[in-house]
Amino acid sequence: TTSVTFMDLTLTVDNGAINTNLHEKDLNLYLYIPPHSNHSNSLLTGLVSGCIYRIFRLCSNTADAKHHLQNLLRRLVARGYNHQHIRSLINSLSLSINNRASQPDRIHARNENDNRLFFHIPYHQNNPPAHVIQDIWHTSIMEPAGAQPLHRVKNHEDTPVGISKLTVAYSRTPTLGEKLSNRNIERSAGPRISSFL
Repeated sequence: TTSVTFMDLTLTVDNGAINTNLHEKDLNLYLYIPPHSNHSNSLLTGLVSGCIYRIFRLCSNTADAKHHLQNLLRRLVARGYNHQHIRSLINSLSLSINNRASQPDRIHARNENDNRLFFHIPYHQNNPPAHVIQDIWHTSIMEPAGAQPLHRVKNHEDTPVGISKLTVAYSRTPTLGEKLSNRNIERSAGPRISSFL
């Protein structure tokens, strides 16, 4: 055969060249998280950018990629997202991913002075946004008025703490499945099964 599908990739031999395309199952319902769900705005951006990145990685033909991007827009709008917002998001992310793909890979050396503190909190739409938490961190902890900046504070070994950034890391809200079904199976007392083999 000149065409074969493996998982989510279709490979076709055409004039001695191998073309690749994204394969989507006919029974896929594309049940993306609805816009009124209690998730952060960054999750939507991550969802769309992940789909776009996958399309560009698997489609060797620009026309195929454009077709799949149009399908992505149509499916998200069908889930209740705003057409104009999603369209502009797809356009800007497509441009960004294309520009990134055209640049050679660069190895980013870790800056030892860039010690980051992670603040983990469960996401809720009524909580203060990350930029408000960042502002409070900056004015009261990182560089408080009339006090020494945090990155200059020294520990018990007389070494600067070096913390210079705060990352607000949201954890997702538990699903109904996680709330209603117990997935932690207790281990039975006695020897392991492997000891009988």
